[in-house]
Amino acid sequence: MQVQTEAGDRRSAWYAYDVASSSYALMVASVAFPVYFVSVVLENAPGGQIAWALLLAASLIAAGLLSPLVGALVDLGGRRRRLMGLFTAISCAATAAMTLLRPGDVWAAVILFLLSQAGFLIATSLYDSTVSKIA
Repeated sequence: MQVQTEAGDRRSAWYAYDVASSSYALMVASVAFPVYFVSVVLENAPGGQIAWALLLAASLIAAGLLSPLVGALVDLGGRRRRLMGLFTAISCAATAAMTLLRPGDVWAAVILFLLSQAGFLIATSLYDSTVSKIA
């Protein structure tokens, strides 16, 4: 039986996070949720595709506005892993709650997607900054 080194454990965790985050990007942000949002939550209302595009843009703006603050916190206290865990947890909780959305739950869908996507994007930026420490 071979004992893994700490570096090997870090790489394994990094690989697992990479697979999970790629799945999120594909299923939640790109394929499944956009269709669900327009066809079920908005009930195929006219302008549903535009509403989705605006929601996606808002999530990118939110993450872009929060990222410098998060980066400053990381620079001040070296809390990269804690903050990555926090934003990953926010994204996971919001994504899980999105399964409860029903037709007409527009504001709940907006809030949950904003939390889910912004959390994902910020966690991903923190994750990407660890590459040089893992490699």
